[in-house]
Parts: sequence; C-alpha cells; structure tokens
Amino acid sequence: MHVVYVPGNHDRLSSFHIAHALSKCFDLEENNIYFDVEYAERKVVVYGHNFFAFEHGDVTKKNTALVYATEFPVSWGATKYRTCYTGHFHSKKTVEFVTENEYNGFAVKHLPSLCSTDYWHYHNKFVGAKRQAIMEIHDVEKGKISEFIYTV
Repeated sequence: MHVVYVPGNHDRLSSFHIAHALSKCFDLEENNIYFDVEYAERKVVVYGHNFFAFEHGDVTKKNTALVYATEFPVSWGATKYRTCYTGHFHSKKTVEFVTENEYNGFAVKHLPSLCSTDYWHYHNKFVGAKRQAIMEIHDVEKGKISEFIYTV
C-alpha cells in the first residue's frame, strides 16, 4: 500500500503531523506499507503503465498537464494512463486533456469529500455537494478497470 500525503490549503501543518504520526503507527516493512509524508504540493506515483499525480487542487489548472510532464518527464514518458487526483472543491468532476490522435491523454479528477459542510463552506454558500468516497482500481497494464462509490 502506498499512502500519499498532500498538504491542503487550510491545514498544512496539522495535516502533516497527522500523516507523520500515522506513518509511525505501523510496522511498515512487515505490512508492505509505504507512507510518503514528504512536504511537497505535487506528487507522482507510477504503477506499471499508470501515472498518478496528486495535488490539493486549490491553484490554477490551466497548465496542470504541462507542469507534470515537465517536473516528472521520465515517469510521464514511461506511462500510458495519466491521472491527476485533486479534492479542493469537495465535489466530483473530471476534465480530460486529449491531444490530436492520442488515445490516452491526461485526466484531472476532482474528488468529492465524505466530510459534512463546515462553517466556512456554509457561510460562503458552498453547500449541496454529495458526500462521497471514490475508490478506483487500476491494472498494471490496462489502466483503470473499475470504480466504486460510497455515498453518505
């Protein structure tokens, strides 16, 4: 299992401390668990032909594909299926960037949240999003093969 910590825009320090503390609670070698708790706003995990990018999603997305291709060129070039997972907006949305004659492009997926509306979101009228958790299953060779959604 690969656990990836990405800082949010409201709780950068506290979220780091909880991720770091959790990483110390497991016998990592025995359980085959890897915690990436390095402080970085963009991270990439490669799994076979899959390129998984992770970021909070609170910054511009105009050049997201270009930034990942530039910052992680070896991983980008070695993979066929490329997805960036974000969660800032607490709602589900997917944007796909496909170039001409390219079958596999780059998808930016905004994941929903399981948490209920806090005061800031209520005050700013960001209400009504479905409370969901999404699990995607990716095959080493074939890319995404399944998706499961849990709705509260």
